Amino acid sequence: MEFGPDGFDAEKFPAKYTNDGENYSPPLRWSGVPDGTVELAVTMINDSSRLSEPFVHWIVYKIPSSVDRLPEGFKHEKDPAAPLDILQGTNSLGNTGYNGPWGVAGRRMHYRFRIFALDSALPLQPGLDRKKLMDAIASHIIDEADFEATYVREYA
Repeated sequence: MEFGPDGFDAEKFPAKYTNDGENYSPPLRWSGVPDGTVELAVTMINDSSRLSEPFVHWIVYKIPSSVDRLPEGFKHEKDPAAPLDILQGTNSLGNTGYNGPWGVAGRRMHYRFRIFALDSALPLQPGLDRKKLMDAIASHIIDEADFEATYVREYA
C-alpha cells in the first residue's frame, strides 16, 4: 500500500497545516489498498516528542475502503458528515479531530502518519483515543503504510 501527502512536500511540512498557520488538517492520499480491506484508519503522532507516550495530533477511522484520500481541512467534529462520512478520535490535547504541530524555532520536528487497512467494519464510537483505537483494530490490520513529515518553525 502506498501512502503519502497529497500536494505538499513532507520534508517541508507547510505552516498552514500547523498551529503556526491556519491549523488545517493536511490532505492525504493512498493507493494499492489490499483486497479484503473494508475500512481504513489514519493516525498522526509526533515522533520528536520527549513524552513517555506519543503525542497524538490526529486520529481518523471508519474510512470506507472505496475512499482514496482525505481532503484538506477536516473540522474538529467526532462525526463530520462532509466531505466524507468518517469518525475522528481524541488527540493528546483532549480535542476531537486535528490539532497541528507547534513549531520550535530552529528545531526539526518529526511527525509520523500511518494508515491501517482493516478487514472488517468495526463498531467503533466517535472520539476514541489512540490506545482504544489501536486495541480495537489490532487483530483486524491486514496492511499498513506510513510516511514522515518534518517541520521547522522559521521564526521565534
